[in-house]
Amino acid sequence: MKSAGKARNNGLYRHIRTSKEIIRNLLNDYHRMIKIENLTFSYPTSYDNVFENVSFQVDTDWKLGFVGRNGRGKTTFLNLLLGKYEYSGKILSSVQFDYFPYPVSDKNRITEDILQEICPLAEEWELMRELSYLDVDVDVLWRPFETLSNGEQTKVLIAALFLNEGHFCRIVLGGDFSDFVTRWHPMGR
Repeated sequence: MKSAGKARNNGLYRHIRTSKEIIRNLLNDYHRMIKIENLTFSYPTSYDNVFENVSFQVDTDWKLGFVGRNGRGKTTFLNLLLGKYEYSGKILSSVQFDYFPYPVSDKNRITEDILQEICPLAEEWELMRELSYLDVDVDVLWRPFETLSNGEQTKVLIAALFLNEGHFCRIVLGGDFSDFVTRWHPMGR
């Protein structure tokens, strides 16, 4: 009788332990998600909803893009994530949202200083690695940001983008340059 009770208790212990692990895994998964629940939004000057009762979730580990024709709500959705508009429904997330391209208030500053402000946890060797992935000479780090070409400025800011781990970034790139990020950075492949 004693052994049967002990076997039952061991089974119960295994069940409780397994349940705790499942709950812990679910909580960990939840923390990596952006969850949209019953999102409804319209501009104050419009009669039509841009979003109506939309629900979905996004894993923040995904590399993804919102693609669609003009005027379909891509930028509006990203602005909702940034908290720029009032809406009904829920947007749940444990990650910080960034806007790209990052604003640079004083372009006379040395590029490395600007990058350290944008991604303070990045080490110099990491900045150099990211720049090499983007085919940018690392000497740009020690030049004033304003002396860089437009392409170099954008690539430098993209390097910072890839070093801000744990952030979910709203990226606004025009033309073929957004395609460039996917083709040239190893994380985009």
